[in-house]
Amino acid sequence: MKPCPRVGVEVTWKCNATCKQCFYLRNPDFHTNKDIPIEQVKAEILRAKANGLNHVNYVGYGEPSLCSYVVELTKWCTDNGMASSMITNGLGSLAVYNDLIAAGMDHFHISSHDTHQVLNAVFDHNGAFEKQMMLKQNLRAGGIPFRTNFTIQRENYENLLKTVDYEISMGAYHFVFLGFLPHYEWDMHVDEVAVHPGALRPLIEEGAESLLLAETLFTIRYQPFCHLNSKYWPYVTNARHVLYDPWEWNYTLRMDDISAEAKQLGDSVACDTPCNECLARHHCGGWNKKYADAFGGADLKPITEVPAEYAAVWDNEGGVFDLNPANELTGTIR
Repeated sequence: MKPCPRVGVEVTWKCNATCKQCFYLRNPDFHTNKDIPIEQVKAEILRAKANGLNHVNYVGYGEPSLCSYVVELTKWCTDNGMASSMITNGLGSLAVYNDLIAAGMDHFHISSHDTHQVLNAVFDHNGAFEKQMMLKQNLRAGGIPFRTNFTIQRENYENLLKTVDYEISMGAYHFVFLGFLPHYEWDMHVDEVAVHPGALRPLIEEGAESLLLAETLFTIRYQPFCHLNSKYWPYVTNARHVLYDPWEWNYTLRMDDISAEAKQLGDSVACDTPCNECLARHHCGGWNKKYADAFGGADLKPITEVPAEYAAVWDNEGGVFDLNPANELTGTIR
């Protein structure tokens, strides 16, 4: 396993959507007209670069495309030898996205949590689907790659397969099945958004088959191994492997040995029972205990037999994680 070479930076609290699953929905700064000071952001990027990271990912308190200096910062990153990308809801102006491309942005990671009216409802933004569609068409015409996040939740999970097919047709480079995580103020509200992982299994598995057939990269973020056929285990990234996921970001801001931090991160959120009894604990990392508690244990069951197809890699540090083609890459596309 290689540590993730990307640093995630927050640039603004401004946002033009009210996503039902937003981590910051109950934060007092949510939707305020605040940009993080650019010198503070640059200092964080320079610390990351000094420690071996080479890619900046704009992530969200809010919507990065609304940040007043985002084009300037992107040009600065390019001039300083740092690739850049952005997690975006796709609701910004095409002019801003085109300016970001001209400034050197590598790719976009679009929060595509459904299609048509359901996406509009998840974002609480009329016209969201049409704006995203125009952005994707613009990127495809210009040969600019984009990736897709589908945060699986009560509002949209039944439309997962339809959305997978749509994103394949639009040319998505990499599809992420993103399980909902109960961070921050969500501790007592998990079941308002989350879906039982057992109910998600058939949808994720069928969607994965469509992506395999289309030869589209994909990652299954935050789904317990015991709620998936073992065929799909290599595509899973849970908390223990986040720091090694080339499409995430490296919270340690360094590239040296992070194995202890990765294990601690995974163990801090994972169930003890039944995950400690599971032969796949090293690979799965264990399932989120707050999520499991919200569903009465979520029917978790320990894996008691090593699948024959993984015997050769089972005791390796990377294990099945290294078998996902998406994990062989660096998080930079162009």
